[in-house]
Amino acid sequence: MKIMVSFITTEFSTLKKFWKNNKNNNSKSRFKGTDKAKKLNLGGKLAIIDWDTKEIIKEKNINTPAGFDIGNNEIYIADSGNGISILDFNLKTKKKIKNEYLNDLHSINIINNNYIILASTGLDCILILDKKGSLCWSWFATENGYDIDPKGRKRVIDKEKDHRKIQYPTLQQTTHLNSAFYLGKTKYFKNTIYCSLFHQGEILAIDKETSKIKRILKGLKHPHSIYYNNKKLIISDTENRSVILSNKDLTKIRRVRLKMVGWIQDATLLKNGNLLVSDSDNNQIIEFDIKKKKIIKRVVFNREWRIYQAKEFRE
Repeated sequence: MKIMVSFITTEFSTLKKFWKNNKNNNSKSRFKGTDKAKKLNLGGKLAIIDWDTKEIIKEKNINTPAGFDIGNNEIYIADSGNGISILDFNLKTKKKIKNEYLNDLHSINIINNNYIILASTGLDCILILDKKGSLCWSWFATENGYDIDPKGRKRVIDKEKDHRKIQYPTLQQTTHLNSAFYLGKTKYFKNTIYCSLFHQGEILAIDKETSKIKRILKGLKHPHSIYYNNKKLIISDTENRSVILSNKDLTKIRRVRLKMVGWIQDATLLKNGNLLVSDSDNNQIIEFDIKKKKIIKRVVFNREWRIYQAKEFRE
């Protein structure tokens, strides 16, 4: 089995120093992040791991890679905060996708091998693009009930601007919307998109046809990464050190608690049914047997490599 991993930085100590010097100093605040823009050389890497030998078999240096998806013999990866690279399976760049609304990109998922759904986190929005980068659909949290940032400031997005070279720090974002996934038909809507709101600790269902929303899960602590595979919905409840597994409608929920990990940046299911969890605080990826409730394998990386996402790589 092979695992693909994105490391959002290979200079983690530089990023930690920035966080320490610019963190939110209000200890009573439930909001996490900074109000300061960063201009740092953080590096970054994409790698393919042989899960049996725990060795890196392919790697490519990429500037701050975040979410990625694999489909139709191509890899789509959010990089540099404001772009998308399409790679072949040898990790060679084939094409770049550009759009003026790409800002602080987090998640990326392919829809039916034709479209890409993105969390453009810096703009508190979800985008659907075609493979040429043309905008097919958008949803802005600021236009749907989430227009006040953690410091009480009203946010209005200027849609006429090119936002690719502008930095919007976490505490200037109203939701820090960091994951979006197209589910299709659910009990909520005929064409449903789920998204995670980091600041609010919520999961929303959005009607792609009308942009109406329903809050379908609350009480999470800085959630990340929504996926649907093996007929299960997977959500990382990051600072509760848990992974939520459920049916498509979130009506039958199982919480898998992982007390032995730190920051759950990402989690998904392997083909064998085990959880693959990206623990960024401890620079490790673990395979967790849900039935036996124990870790059966782990790979620990260089302390300077902060993991963003990991998933099974099937050629």
